[in-house]
Amino acid sequence: MISSITSKEFYSSKQTQTKVDFKVSIQAFIYDGSKYIYIQREDKIYEVQRTYQNGMWMELYASESSLKKEDIQRWNL
Repeated sequence: MISSITSKEFYSSKQTQTKVDFKVSIQAFIYDGSKYIYIQREDKIYEVQRTYQNGMWMELYASESSLKKEDIQRWNL
């Protein structure tokens, strides 16, 4: 589930000088520690800036990355 960040999260990211564009919530057991997220409908790769486990959910706070699929070795979507 993709959602926008709250104003508190926005100001927190500004204080730590970390740009965060949105939050993705997935079930915690699915998250494998990846540093990047591919959003297929946008055909973009985002970098995970920080994570937070909220019960059975893992919240991934992400920002847009300059990476392209071609930059990733053995990309096979």
